[in-house]
Amino acid sequence: MTDRARSRFVSSIHLLLLATLAIFAVPTLGRAAVSPDAKAVSIPGLCEDSFKAPKTLRGAVSDVAVTPVPLSSCTLNSNRDVVIGSAGCGPDVYVDKSLMGANGLGGITINADGQLAFLNNQSIQLDTAGILVNGKLEAGNATCQIGAKSPSTVVTINFTDTHAVAGLVKGIVVGSGGTLLLYGATGVAPIKTADPEAHAPSWTYLSQPAGPPGLYGVGRGIGSPVGIGGDTTLKLSGKVDWQPNQWIVVAGTDFAPDSAEFVRIASTSNCAATDSGECTVTLDAATPLIHYHFGSPKPSLGDAAFKDGSARNGGVDERAEVGLISRNVKLTATVTSAKPAWGGEIMIMSGFKEVAVRGVELEKFGKGQLGSYPLHFHKAGTVAAGTVLVNSDSIHHSYNKCVTIHDTNGVTVANMVCARAVGDLYFFETGTETGNTLQGNLGIGAMDNAFMTTPAGQSVFWDGDNLTNDPAAAWYNGYSGNNIPFTEADDGEHKVIGTATTPTGYWVTNPGSNTIVGNSVAGCQGTGRGFWILPANTSAAHTPLPLGNFDSNRAHGCYTGFDTASDDGVTGASSIYRKAPAKPAAVRARLMIATWSRTLRILPPRATATAASGAGELVRAG
Repeated sequence: MTDRARSRFVSSIHLLLLATLAIFAVPTLGRAAVSPDAKAVSIPGLCEDSFKAPKTLRGAVSDVAVTPVPLSSCTLNSNRDVVIGSAGCGPDVYVDKSLMGANGLGGITINADGQLAFLNNQSIQLDTAGILVNGKLEAGNATCQIGAKSPSTVVTINFTDTHAVAGLVKGIVVGSGGTLLLYGATGVAPIKTADPEAHAPSWTYLSQPAGPPGLYGVGRGIGSPVGIGGDTTLKLSGKVDWQPNQWIVVAGTDFAPDSAEFVRIASTSNCAATDSGECTVTLDAATPLIHYHFGSPKPSLGDAAFKDGSARNGGVDERAEVGLISRNVKLTATVTSAKPAWGGEIMIMSGFKEVAVRGVELEKFGKGQLGSYPLHFHKAGTVAAGTVLVNSDSIHHSYNKCVTIHDTNGVTVANMVCARAVGDLYFFETGTETGNTLQGNLGIGAMDNAFMTTPAGQSVFWDGDNLTNDPAAAWYNGYSGNNIPFTEADDGEHKVIGTATTPTGYWVTNPGSNTIVGNSVAGCQGTGRGFWILPANTSAAHTPLPLGNFDSNRAHGCYTGFDTASDDGVTGASSIYRKAPAKPAAVRARLMIATWSRTLRILPPRATATAASGAGELVRAG
């Protein structure tokens, strides 16, 4: 063979090899053996470690990585459903652009070897009927949060009924082996710190009164009047990273359950952690405050609070809470008159691999049926350490509660903002749950299932909710919390059952085995309590509140702030608190920081407590 012929032969073999590689490098490749030399393929805007395992050619070790597949190129069926992983697209797929309306998807099934990730460098919206996660769904991760590079970036998943699939939940179901990673950058607070106000920047307090000065300003007979511009100027006690055009909620400080206000930020100043001076948030002129909201400097801690003067409200903490609603990852739902109160949900099932939901907004989630809640740990058993992160999220305009822990142990839920939800906000479902922690969470507006207003009544009910009170506004979200079905019943598991008129901030059915520290609730409709301690009457051992398991909690605007009475239609609760507590003085001393609900009750005796000492934390009843 001549040199020229030999060269042509080698070139032909080379071309044949390249052609063979091209044939096998198709979207439906399975994951093959991994070469230590394989390199990750760089996609602009895709987190470097979104697809952790290098991708190689089918059935052979190679140092040629397979490029992740754009979702817009995946094959869909006639209902626009897509399968990611084995027998489908990918297995590694990224959401390359918005897919909305007529271009939205039906069901998304992520098989065990499939991964779906969002880009982090642009705002994207994905419409879908529902997502089943047996592989991995990612919008940001621990080292690459959505919004970290640009705070205005928002990844949105909108759940619709347009291409509904029988048997597929409208929302996200994390099944056995599934991983759900949702990480937004804004409003994220630390977990487990000695600072009792470390829940900023997820939520904080007013340091000065706010509201319309024409009604509540100087000369109006107000003990703590609002200053000039008080309807659009908020002075905050904590430093925050909130951004213009984001939404916040300002809790009410009266006895009404619906006096909280959803308002929009125009600008901020002196709010960065490194800034000196008081953090100031200026509101959009189109969403001014219309109610009075009390604010003051932070009262002293411990015994020093008894020496606080009027500047610190006599040591009683009655400051309005202010929480961030907007987050960089947003999950919402399209709800129509054909299927009212039928929002999205996140259900985490037994056998999941990892769940992280941090810096995420959930809007119009929950459904008017038993077992469909915005964030729901469903019979997940005892979770392994390090596999769950639920921190600094907002849940608002919910059709059925906020956070539900059901037959699941070892979960920490921290620094959450739950605002305007029907039913109990933070809910232990059966009373068998143990080793869970609720820390630094905020609940605002636990609403009655049976409540219904006329169109005329709607104008004054939640009249400060700018997300719902003007259908012509660009930000109108179409939510109605009227007359939502109440579906709780004793089905063999749900032992402690409330009623349609007992919406509660924190429904605690196994108090001795869970930790509830540093939480707050502002507003419960009907006869709902701030913290309702109702041990389930089951075979599981239930003990009274151990000292330290329930500490530094706060309630206002509810029928009672703290209660153990099984009344107003509640059934199935144990009689444990009808016996004298072992250490009543110690328990009372550390129950609450402050409450200005109607009363605070512990059984027995059935009496109103006006103050408590021991830990130096003042309790005041309204």
